[in-house]
Formats: sequence, structure tokens, C-alpha cells
Amino acid sequence: MDGEIDDLIVSFARLHISLPPLAAPLHPVVAFDRPPLPSHNTSLLRPQDDVEQRPQVVVKHDGPCTTVHRHREERQFVQLSNEQHVSTHNTTTQYQQTVTVSTVVNHIQRVENSNFGANYGNQALVQTPNLSDRRVLDSLPTHPDVSGLLSSYLEDSRSEDIEYVFNWIKISRGLVLWIHAPAGMGKSTFARELAQRLRSGNQLAAALFLSFAPNDWGPETIIRLIAGEIGRTHPRAIPSIADAIENYSGPALPLDVLFDQYIRRPVQSLQLSHPLIILTDAIDEWKTYPTLIKQFTTFDSARDVVKFIILGRAVPSEGDFPGVSVSLYPLPPASKEVISRYFHAHFATIDWGQDEEPEERQVARLAEKANGLFVWAWIVFSTIADDFIDASPKEVLEQTLESRRTTGDSELLAELYHGAIMRSFPRAKERQHVRKYLQATFVLESPLPIADFSRLINMDQRTVERIRKGLYALQTRDPDSSGKLVYPATVLFHLSVTEYFLSSSISGDCAFSICTLEGHTIVGGGCLALLPKFFAGNAEELPPQDALYNYVVLTWPGHVASSFPYLVTVLDAEVWNQIELYGPLQNLTCETVRGWAKALHSALKYSCPSNVACLEEAETGPFLCSVGTELSGDYNMKLVNLGVACLELAVRLLPHTAENWDRLGRAHSGLAELTCSRQSAEVAIAIHRHAVEVVCMDPGANEEAVKRGLAGSLRSMIRCQQLGGVCEELEEAISLGREAMRLEGAEAERAAWLHNLASSIDERFRITRSIEDQEESIALDRAALKLRPEGHRDRARSLTNLALSLKERFGVTTSLDDLEESIVLNRKALELRPEGHRDRAYSLNCLALSLRDRFGVTSCLDDLEESITLDREAMKLQPEGHRDRGLTLNNLAISLGKRFGVTTSLDDLEESITLDREAMKLQPEGHRDRGLTLNNLAGSLKERFGVTTFLDDLEESITLHREALELRPEGHPDRALSLNNLATSLRKYFGVTRCLDDLEESITLSKAAVELRRNGHRDHVPALHNLVISLKERFDVTSSLDDLEESITLLREALGNMNESYPAKYKSLWMLAFFLYLRSKAKRSVADIFEAISVNKLAIDLCPEDASADLQVLQENEVLFEEYRASFCRASRQKTS
Repeated sequence: MDGEIDDLIVSFARLHISLPPLAAPLHPVVAFDRPPLPSHNTSLLRPQDDVEQRPQVVVKHDGPCTTVHRHREERQFVQLSNEQHVSTHNTTTQYQQTVTVSTVVNHIQRVENSNFGANYGNQALVQTPNLSDRRVLDSLPTHPDVSGLLSSYLEDSRSEDIEYVFNWIKISRGLVLWIHAPAGMGKSTFARELAQRLRSGNQLAAALFLSFAPNDWGPETIIRLIAGEIGRTHPRAIPSIADAIENYSGPALPLDVLFDQYIRRPVQSLQLSHPLIILTDAIDEWKTYPTLIKQFTTFDSARDVVKFIILGRAVPSEGDFPGVSVSLYPLPPASKEVISRYFHAHFATIDWGQDEEPEERQVARLAEKANGLFVWAWIVFSTIADDFIDASPKEVLEQTLESRRTTGDSELLAELYHGAIMRSFPRAKERQHVRKYLQATFVLESPLPIADFSRLINMDQRTVERIRKGLYALQTRDPDSSGKLVYPATVLFHLSVTEYFLSSSISGDCAFSICTLEGHTIVGGGCLALLPKFFAGNAEELPPQDALYNYVVLTWPGHVASSFPYLVTVLDAEVWNQIELYGPLQNLTCETVRGWAKALHSALKYSCPSNVACLEEAETGPFLCSVGTELSGDYNMKLVNLGVACLELAVRLLPHTAENWDRLGRAHSGLAELTCSRQSAEVAIAIHRHAVEVVCMDPGANEEAVKRGLAGSLRSMIRCQQLGGVCEELEEAISLGREAMRLEGAEAERAAWLHNLASSIDERFRITRSIEDQEESIALDRAALKLRPEGHRDRARSLTNLALSLKERFGVTTSLDDLEESIVLNRKALELRPEGHRDRAYSLNCLALSLRDRFGVTSCLDDLEESITLDREAMKLQPEGHRDRGLTLNNLAISLGKRFGVTTSLDDLEESITLDREAMKLQPEGHRDRGLTLNNLAGSLKERFGVTTFLDDLEESITLHREALELRPEGHPDRALSLNNLATSLRKYFGVTRCLDDLEESITLSKAAVELRRNGHRDHVPALHNLVISLKERFDVTSSLDDLEESITLLREALGNMNESYPAKYKSLWMLAFFLYLRSKAKRSVADIFEAISVNKLAIDLCPEDASADLQVLQENEVLFEEYRASFCRASRQKTS
């Protein structure tokens, strides 16, 4: 931070050479009123912007309705496409860092005029896609096939709603139209019709149907998905998208950058006179949608380019998406007339045999019962048309009409779904098979061939095929027209159908509830039965790609563990013994489990680790415990969850072994830190509390180790909460440590507790910044080190712990002695961890950090070079997938950024940015280190802007700093750092845009940072300098003497608390002298100019010998001040005479 302040002071102090006019006028904030849309718009979140006239869009309606069901050829309504977005870089041209604001602006204007021309940002307009670009486009994710959607749109059934949507597109200045309605209202069918009409009018950018999206898709995948869809719908955008893929395909790019490069710019490249629409259906069926929508602020100023139409059940409140202009539209229920037409159109496709088609009164009654729910009408039609049912269409129709339920009955859909099951499976025994089938499919993790699924759940294949056909009437999706696969239930059924099956509140006469616990019992039991056949000595010869084989390998522990009651709520081993799968689990042989473990490691492309390979004679419980411990230490969430499942099975088999409970608790604690999940932390604490109780029943238990595990779980709570205050759990962890210290015990146990207590107290120090906590933590680490002399197996750990504590104290006291000792200790620890040691990378990182800190004090480049070398070695030891790779990437990026500050080598800065982007991918939302990486990446982008003047870098820097600040709420120890950094970026942005709002926000943030860094804080002066520079910028615009007065007051206060040896004192004197000079000119004050000269002389006297550039400016200022004093005195004498 000091280096950046130095640059600012130089630029600020040299402003006396030229005081340029504003490069651009300040932009006033203009508010617009929005005219009302058609009267059936009943709910708007906020007023919209002014009307903009656009060309009238002519919508051509399709011909007669084409119904879609299994008796007729299916019609595919929607062909989806995605797009990417590109930004243009001029990486070959280098620019020198500018001194004045006007020079920065002129540089940017020169870049635009000479390199990009008048249509900067629209270069792809003249490009046409080539074969290479199209191949690049194919690298983007593609939308899942939605041709399996069975329902169809009834012509003119929602004419008013479609009219409203197109009026909104044409008139509204809003960004998002949110169409909401309860389940079953036909939102998805409406969405497909909208997509078709938008496409025919060249208004569709992309259409997404998120009910088909895989659970692991994140916002980045969705943005790239949209990009691909745009390219396939608008081939002229492909060159722009291909450029985006080439230049912005790195991991973990910020979402706003992805939005800009993959969506806005490609759409902009089409040069259309109207915005394109990104339509998204079933938004609330994709759990991470809020993260994506919050990024829509990126587009708020680009509504002429792209708009969003979102459909879902959720109704957002005004505070859900701040800064995003959202208009709400409640999709009304379909009218009786529309539902009647819907039935007539679909009934015309049914072969009624010798019976007459339904009478008008019957259709009218059906329409009334439908209550505007299209899904009800569809299921009725599908059931009547279903040739699987023994009854004739006429009989099914009459049975449906016999119901006494009236319009508005909350169980209308439940009755319909129940009736469909009863008609398809009239016999009780059949329904038993249906329930078993559904229970299994509701927990099925991936599709399986029918024969494999039948074998897994031990059901006759013909029965499975019959049930699959019989449930077809309830399906609204058919992803497998071949009929060869059994899919998870959630893939096939409408959301209202899945909720019906899973609900426990449906009345008894309409209920057909499914228990997922039973489902796991069925599938888990099948897995347990197959394990010996696949992995015992006489195992079946199956190819490695066999679907059932692979399914069992990867899922059996999860299914079996989930067949037991929730572990934390039922801890009674006697209850577990009664569970159906307990016996089969207990009967698994060691040979079978070892065979499975080898197959698992082969499937995961892992080598069998030593701690597993050495357990050739281990029983099943200890073996599962060992495998689970290994997997739960991974970074991949699927493997972690698989490891936790193995550990849960281990404690079921050996409930009185405290070590197993301890390992399970530690696994959940690690999961909590990995995901920042409070629930995982609570589970870890509960498990460890039970482990402490089990100790008394386990003669071989290490009670102290279990209690230390509990303390670790308690600490995980504070780490995942990111609170501003100390929580009860952390205090309890400290109390456990203090209690252990009062007991007499072996030196090994005492040393372990000293380390544990030091970790807990250090965690509290990070929150309270209490020097007493820090001193106690160091004292405890020193005591632990004494108990671990030369040759002790844990000596390296103690050396590292003490080194880190001393480095942390250096951060508070700036005592170089602490840092020197930290480096010595880290070198000793590294010697004890030679090549091949599992903790060598950690020691390399720790030493690199201390050396980098010493470089910050001594400016010795050798320290920085060694730090970079060590980080590179550590990174080689942490390949992709290693859980600590993100931290190493971050450390190396920081060091490269610091070397750039010395050498100005752009290669270092570019590599730093690349590394931080990779680290971001490894630190998703909720990761405790994400704020650090956001801050570092933002700083590097700001540095690159200083070299290239590429404004996108500065804008991205601001966005990243804002996200980092959100992760550092009131009370967070790094909040002041984020406030200060965001303030600096906004001030730089003001230097380009001349928008006073940016500067005002910068000043507000700087004041908040100074408030958090009061006198005595090591960063108080840099924060104060940052504020003073912003006040000077505002004074240049407003000429308000208040800003000068406040700056002078702040600087005097800071100088009053500095001794002569304070390294940055001359800078504060330098700034004070210049402000006094300015005030003298403004107020014609002779006292101010004399004081300015005096203060400037003090600054010259204190200026270090190696700061020759600073000394030159101070000397120039001395001449300037003397000249002004002389002219002032002459003018005064002339006035007197």
C-alpha cells in the first residue's frame, strides 16, 4: 500500500506544474419516469426508465395447435443456443504511467481513435464466422436436450400475456421482466412459445430451461452456455464469441467480466436496432440463481443491447437484487374458455373407438375443475389418451368428472395424480411395486439401463418396464425416447408431481407418499448384494465401463449411510442394529471391501495410498474408516461426501470406538471449512461431543486427542461464520485448552494441547486484535517447541507454528526482530521436511511469506526472488486438485506483483493476474480465502490499468473490490484494507470518467478506513494520505475550502503522533506544505505561505538519500513556494503604497 501512496503523492505534488481543466464534464444523475404498460400489469417492483421508441416488432403467429403425446410424433418447439463475449485488447502497445488526469484521458482517447476507431467495442460487426471459429464455439457447454418436453402451446391461449411481454420489450427501460406463477400454470410451455416468437422476430439471444440443468452447474457455466446459444442463433456473433473464448477462457473469471465478454459484446457486435432477449425458465429450480442475477448490474447500463425475461415460482422482494431493475408480472390462470379449447384440441387426437367424443358440458366441467392449471389439463388428457389403462377413454373421462372437488381445492392436483396411479395400477400388489420403483428412482443418482436398474432393486425387468410405461401419463418430460434407460424421478416429472410424491401433508385418500429413506434402503441393499459379486475372489468379469458396476463403486456408501436415521439425531447403536441394512453391512468381508477400494481408486484415477494399502488384514470397520479419512481430506466435494459416508458406516459398525467418531467429527469440521457451512460445523461439534462421551466406553481411547478434536470443531464455527465478534464456540475451545493445561500429563499430550490452545487464542486475536491474545499465543508456541527437542517427530510443526505467530506479530509491531526469527525458524522447519515429505509445500509457503515481508521492509530484491522460487517449488508439489493449491497460487501472485513494482516487467504482472484467476476458481463463494484473492486480483488489474490504460481492467478491479468488501463486514479485521483499496480504484476511475459520484464514494470509503485505522495503527498514515489525496481531487473540482481545511487538520493530527524516525514523516510534511500553499493562494494568507516554506524544508531534511526523485520534487516545490512568497509580498507592498 505504501508504494501506491508514494506514486499518488508524486502525482499530487507535481500538479503545481500544470493544473489542467476537467477532461470531461461531470455527469448529472438523471431520473426518468416510466409510462404504464397495459393495465394487466398488476405489480412492479420500482418505476422504470424513460420510454425509448423502437421499431415495431411484428409477431407472426403459428398455425393450428399441434398436440404432443406419446401417440403422435413429437414436435420440438425450441432450439437453444448460447453465446460468448469478447473484449478487445491491444497487448502490443505499452503506455507510460501518466501524471495528470487529463493525460490519462488523452491516452485513452488516443487508444480509441488510433487503434479501435469510432466503433470501439463493435469490431465483430464486420466479421464473419469461419470454420475455426465455429469449432471454438463448440467448446462451450451446450443446453441439455429439451425435446422431451411433452406439453404444447395452444394458439392464442395467452395472447394478452404475450402482448404484454412484447410491449415491455419495446417500451420499458427495465432490465428484467420476472414472470411468476404457482406450479402447473403453464410457465414452461409459455416460455417455449415466447422463445419461438422471439426467435422468429430476431429478438432472441438465448433460451434456457433450467429444470434440465445439472445440479453442479454454476454461474460461470450458465454464462458460457448463454454465449454458445447466442452464437448458434446469431452466427454473425461467432467471431466475437471466439475471441472471448481465446482471451477469457481462464478459470474463475469474475462474473461481471464473463457477462461483458461472453454476452454483451457479442450481442453488441450484431449492431441491431433493438435489444436481444435472454429468456430463462424455471429459475428457482437452479439453486445458485441469486448469485447470477446479482451480477445483472453489469447490464443495467446496456439495456439497449440485452434484456432478461425470467420465469419461475419465486417472487423476488425489492431487496433481493439491489441495483437490478426488475419488473414483476404475475402470470394469470388460464380462463375456462382457454382450457376448454385446450381440451377440444387435444381430445381431437384421441381415438375414442365406438364412443362419441365428449359433450360440450363435459368439457366445460373439466375446464372448471382445472382451475386454470394447464398441468392438470395435460395430465387429464394424457391419462385419458393412455392406452396402458384397461379402461376406455370414455370411462376414464367419466371417472375424472365424478370427483366432488371444486375449483380452488388445494388438493386438486393431488387427487388427479392419485387417480392416474389408481387407474394405471388398480391392484394393490402392483402399487406396492410402483412405490418401490418410485422410492428407488427418487434417490437414483444417474440414469441406468433398465436391465441394470432391475437387477439393482431386485425387481423383474418386465415389471420395471410395465411401471415405466404406466407412469408415462404423469410425465411432462421424456429425455429417453428409446425407452432403454431408467432416469432419476426429478428428471421426468413436473415439479408439482415430485412435490406430491414427497409430501407428507396430503390427506389420506389422495396420498401416495414416497419415503427417500426407504429408497436408499432399496438401492443401498442392492449395492450391498452386488458388492461380493463384483469384488470378491470369484467376482464377475465385467468391463470397466459397465454402468451398474461403476454406479455401485461410486455410490454404495452414500446409499447405505442414508438408509440409517440421521446420525446426529439418533446416536443409539441399539436402534441402528434394527435397521434393515445393518446386517448386510456387518457381513461384508474384508476381501470384498478391499476389492471395492481398489476399484474406487481406479475409477477416480488415484493410486492406492499407503494408509489403505497397508491394511490388508484390517476388519471392515477400520478399513472403511481409513478410506473415509483419506477421501474426506480431498478438495473435490463429491469425494469428501463419499469419505464422510464411509466414516459414518465405520461408526455404525464400531459405535464404541472413540477414534472413529473423532475422525468423523474432523471430516465434518474440514467440510465446514471447505464450504463455510454452519450446518457442517454444528454436525462436527455434535459428533465430537458424542465422541467425548464414547471415550469412557473405549479403554484404548485417547481422551485428550478427542477433546482436541472437539476444540478444532468448535473453532471451525468461527471460521465458517466470518462474524465480527467472538462466538461461544471459540470461547469453549479456549476453555478446553486452559482446562487441559491445569492437568498433569505426559509431555507429548501437553505439547499437543499447547499448540491447540495457541491456535484457538490466535483465532480470537484475528477477531479482537488484542495484543494480550497475541502475546499468549506466542508464549504457548514457545512452550510447545521446548517440549519437542531435536529429533522429535513434531518439532517441524512447532517451529512452523511459532514462526507464523512471530510473523503475525511483526504485522502489528513492525519489529524486524520478529520477522528475522520467523525466517530462521521456517528455514529449520524446511530442513526437517526434505523432498518427498508431505508437508514440504507448506513449509516452502511459510518461508516464502516471511521473506516477502522482509523485502517489504528492506527492499532487498534477493528476498523477493527467493520467495518466488520457493512458491514455484511449492506449486509443483500441489498439482491441480490439491486442496492447498489456491493459497500457493495466491502467494506467488502477490510476490510477482511486488516484483513488477520493482522491475516494471509486464510479464510478472500478467502472470500474477493469471495465477489469481486460477486461485479464484479454487475458492468459490463461501471459501474463507476468497476475499484475499479478490483483493489481490483487483490490485493487479489496477496496476495493469496504470500501464495500459485499458479501462476494462479498472472497472473489473472496482467490481472485485466491492465483492471483497461484502465478504468483510463490520468487525472483520481486513475491512479497512478493502475500504481503502476500493476507494483508491474509484478515485482512479474518477480520473478517467470525471463522474463526481465516484470521487464522493471514494472519500466516504477512505473516511471509514481511517476511522478503523486510528492513530497508533501501523496503516493509519497511509490510509490518511489516501483520504487527503481524494479531498485534494475534490478541491480541484469544487474549489471548496472545506476540503483544504479538513486535509490540513488531518495531516497536522497525524504529524503530531509521529516521532522523528517515522519512515513516512517526510511525505506527510510534503503534503501539508503543498496544502498550505494552496490555502495561501485561495485565502491570500501570508502566514500559510511562510509555514508552507518552513514545513517543506523539514520534509527536505527528512527525505532519505535513496529517494532522489522525491527530493527533486520537494526542491522544485521550494522554488515554487519562494517565488509565490516573493510575488505575494511585492503585491502587498504595491497595494500598501
